[in-house]
Amino acid sequence: VTSASNAPGEEADLAGLLASMGTPSVLIGQHVPRATCVRGDNVTGMRALMAHLLDHCGVRRPVLVRGVAHQPDAIVREQVFREELDRRGLPVDEGLIIDGEFGHDVAYRAMRLVLGTRRDLDAVVAANDPSALGALGALTDEGLRVPEDVLVTGFDNDQAASLNWPGLTTVDQQLEEQGRIAAQVLISQMRGEPPLGEVVVP
Repeated sequence: VTSASNAPGEEADLAGLLASMGTPSVLIGQHVPRATCVRGDNVTGMRALMAHLLDHCGVRRPVLVRGVAHQPDAIVREQVFREELDRRGLPVDEGLIIDGEFGHDVAYRAMRLVLGTRRDLDAVVAANDPSALGALGALTDEGLRVPEDVLVTGFDNDQAASLNWPGLTTVDQQLEEQGRIAAQVLISQMRGEPPLGEVVVP
């Protein structure tokens, strides 16, 4: 069982190597043709999150903290972010799109740079929980209150999200269930069953 890499092409190279060796494998959070790939439902999760922010909370100037550029999860989450703003006739402010690379420290530094030039944001939509927590740290270090001044959201329902104060609003993509399914499918392949292709966990 393998998970996504930070380097473009590594997932496909590893999947190709495993296939050439005849080694059963399951990839988590990746998209590699002809391989079994288990992932969370990014589209439904991001749509629900954006509806919460835009329709229920009245957000109009959200920051997007992107994930790792080549990873499918990051690509889809950004795409849905843009689609949901467009669906409501709201412009995407490219000055509020920052790179967090799924990392706490990277997101913290990028958020501090934004806050050094502007304060007209009302929410942060981070591609995962560590980057959301990094952005939250930057906001509070700059004297902004969360959630009173700026709402902060993450994705994954990482354990750290519930241990932080204030608690982080996040999308639960059932990481444990993804792992359970990946293990089950891997055992099936070890018994000779063929790859399943893409398996989406709600």
